[in-house]
Amino acid sequence: GEDVSRAREVLEDAGFEEVRLVAKIETRSAVERLEEVLDAADAVLIARGDLAAYFDLEQIYAVQGQIMKRARAAGKPIIVATQLLESMVENPLPTRSEVVDVITAVRMGADALMLAGETAAGRYPLEAVRWLKRIISEAEKLPEEGEGPQPRPGDTYDVIAQGVITLSEMLSGKVLAFSEKGNTARRLAKYKPKIPVYVYTNRATTARYINLLRGVKPIYHPDLSKSDSSLFERMLEHALSAGLVSSGDIVVFTAGRRAGATDLITVERVKPLSF
Repeated sequence: GEDVSRAREVLEDAGFEEVRLVAKIETRSAVERLEEVLDAADAVLIARGDLAAYFDLEQIYAVQGQIMKRARAAGKPIIVATQLLESMVENPLPTRSEVVDVITAVRMGADALMLAGETAAGRYPLEAVRWLKRIISEAEKLPEEGEGPQPRPGDTYDVIAQGVITLSEMLSGKVLAFSEKGNTARRLAKYKPKIPVYVYTNRATTARYINLLRGVKPIYHPDLSKSDSSLFERMLEHALSAGLVSSGDIVVFTAGRRAGATDLITVERVKPLSF
């Protein structure tokens, strides 16, 4: 946690305060101090190959699950890395156990999966990427493994974000959100929504960060501002013209009135776009 905080200070002093920090979890001490790391980082990367040097092989699955559960509870995106399709360094097809491993990581709540040796030094880098994408697409159709995360105790914004997703799913609606720094997007993604969630932002760096989050899609719109009294109307107008929503759709809008907040909800049925 201290290392991440120090790295952030260095970046801020150099004028790069919008650079996001991914904490690589690769040692026993990082696992033991995970809460500190989660508080300081913008995302975590589970380096399973490195963790194998600190834990017995039969413990890695449980350690991975523990990290993912706590990271999801904190609303921080999770990257699972290394030894996903290791056999494809030499072979054009993954093994059945590797396929199951990838599916399990997706069902446990991973936001992203990262290949290493398969693409850096393997004989079949393109095939490895294609197979990973194919497996992920199928895995996302399956139910989550275990119960999903709940709002953090006393976190009003987290409760509201969960409410937005629950309401939208119950109404078979779509979500249009505005997120300047990515906090609202992160809270919505925590609940791995099954309905379309489009997050508008006026910052390119935030749009890139949102790309890491599973279940939400960034829409970069530099002319929007959360102080705009017609923010939701402008978002809806763009969504209609872009084909993201259609006449008759139920749309749930959400945003924050203050930096870091998620405290507004509006529900509308879309009317035809008039010219």
